[in-house]
Amino acid sequence: MTADTIQHRLSFALRVADHFSNISVDETLDVKLDTRERPVTSQAGLVRHDDGTYRWADLRDGLREVTIASPSRRWTTWTPGPLAVSVPLADPQTAVRYEMWPTPLASAPPGVSAIRGKLLGSAVSGARIEINGTAMAPTGRYTLADAAGEFLYLLPGGPWPVTVNGALDLQITVVTRTVSGGDIAGIGSFVGAQFELPPSREMRIRFHVI
Repeated sequence: MTADTIQHRLSFALRVADHFSNISVDETLDVKLDTRERPVTSQAGLVRHDDGTYRWADLRDGLREVTIASPSRRWTTWTPGPLAVSVPLADPQTAVRYEMWPTPLASAPPGVSAIRGKLLGSAVSGARIEINGTAMAPTGRYTLADAAGEFLYLLPGGPWPVTVNGALDLQITVVTRTVSGGDIAGIGSFVGAQFELPPSREMRIRFHVI
């Protein structure tokens, strides 16, 4: 007598990635379909699999709306509305990618250059922030300030332009606003939007915007 084998069809997998590094978010997120169909759990009984994906199998064909939230509030999304996934996918083996951004409650990864910033000025909630190397092409990365004007901006990878002293040579853009200067904790003040930081450290900076 042999045991019956039950085969399941993968409908889709979802990978939630950090906007800055493209590494899978390490928190087990609250991921739900509008149809309330439950995800496939891992061998350990977890909805987040070892490769960072969330998976669904044997779904009927049709559109699904996926909502994703961080129970710890360390992660957020700046993409409006739920994620739309239409089953069947052309290639269900390739995970659907969804981006999230670290909030000021998150910790910066060890050894990664990071800015724990705060915008000082009027009406800074929701302001779009872009930080790039001086005189280099924009990376396309960004974040938004929270209600208090605070944000966490990661600078993984590179290479970033450096000064003769080995500091990162950076420039901040706050869209539709002017950065008049800032204060770097433990280092001092700067004028304008260009500033320098020691690499591979998390630094606290207050940016003055007008």
